[in-house]
Parts: sequence; structure tokens; C-alpha cells
Amino acid sequence: MTPKIKTIKTLSKEKIANREEERAAVKRQGEIFNVPYESIVIRQGFNLRETFDDLEELADGIASIGLQVPLLVDVLKDGSIALTDGERRYRAIGLLRGRSPELKAKHQTIRAYSNPKELTD
Repeated sequence: MTPKIKTIKTLSKEKIANREEERAAVKRQGEIFNVPYESIVIRQGFNLRETFDDLEELADGIASIGLQVPLLVDVLKDGSIALTDGERRYRAIGLLRGRSPELKAKHQTIRAYSNPKELTD
């Protein structure tokens, strides 16, 4: 399945790289909720990663032991849910969902931390 890409105003690559501490703080807060897979969008140019290797292997791991590290998402002003951290995991779940109707049904939602503030400039 091809992920939905949304072109929105985003942070510079330097700002994104400097958000590691902020991401860690959000994850420490511990609020995890289930986000519908279909509602997550990917911000074009937001991810520092340019290639997504071994997605099949990651999908196999998620199928056998589940998603071990939740995604990190921003809830934007327009109500959309933008992926902030975990695009490789998100794409692997997309592959997994495409394998069978049962796996698609099982992975209707993805565990995620929600970033508590709007981070797009």
C-alpha cells in the first residue's frame, strides 16, 4: 500500500534533527493511543531517512511479536494526523496489511504517542 503523502508547510531539516530531545520527552509522558492506519499522513520532506530498507523483514517481525515501539504523531490544526517518527514502521505495517484481509483487519489501528503541541511553522 502506498502511504498518503501530504504537502504541508514543515520544519527545516536542521529543526527536525534537533527534535530528538523533544521526541524523547513526549515518549516519556507515556500517553499511547490507537490511531486509525488510514488517517495517518506523511509530510513530504519531513523524514531525514531517504530509503526504507528491509521493510519485509520488519513486517515479519511486527506480524510475529507486534509493534514494539509506537509511532509518534502530530495532530495538526486541520485535524489531520501527521507522522512525526516511525515512517519505516508505518510502511512495514502497510505491507503487512496488504498480505491478507485478516492482517488488514488486525492492523486497523496503530499504537502512537501524540505530540502535545503543533510543530509546523
